[in-house]
Amino acid sequence: VRTGAGAVLAAVVLGAVWVGGIPFVILVALAGIVLLREWTRMTAPSPRLFWRPLGLAYATVPGVALIWLRLGTGSVWPVLGLLLVVWATDISAYFAGRLIGGPKLAPRWSPNKTWAGLLGAMAGAAAVAAVLGAQGLWSAGAWTWATGLAVVAQAGDLAESAMKRHF
Repeated sequence: VRTGAGAVLAAVVLGAVWVGGIPFVILVALAGIVLLREWTRMTAPSPRLFWRPLGLAYATVPGVALIWLRLGTGSVWPVLGLLLVVWATDISAYFAGRLIGGPKLAPRWSPNKTWAGLLGAMAGAAAVAAVLGAQGLWSAGAWTWATGLAVVAQAGDLAESAMKRHF
């Protein structure tokens, strides 16, 4: 069921990215609203007020960046490539972690993430960026910063897990 739902959502996202314009902006705005709602529900028990503006930034800054990348560049490839790299990061991390196993990355925050998964994530991201570069859709050296993006994506996953465990 999760795979089927993921495939449907991926098709909707890819379609909106491809079309761009108003459909893309609406999808990004809806995603931001859902994210902010989830953040507000998660942090509601906390009496600390700084969680609210932090959630607003968490929900809006990535959306604004995606809209700028898609509409500001006039090309589908910055956003499409970014999505492909992040998806490759998650998929590669999962399979490398499951197949190789080994020491845990941050067991207190996310007990199933491994160092092998992180290395797999970096390799998957680099491979996708290298293919995009070889096709002339991204710069030829994009694989180098894609490995850093994989680390940032994994750090984001860990931060999200830590937040969920905190609340």
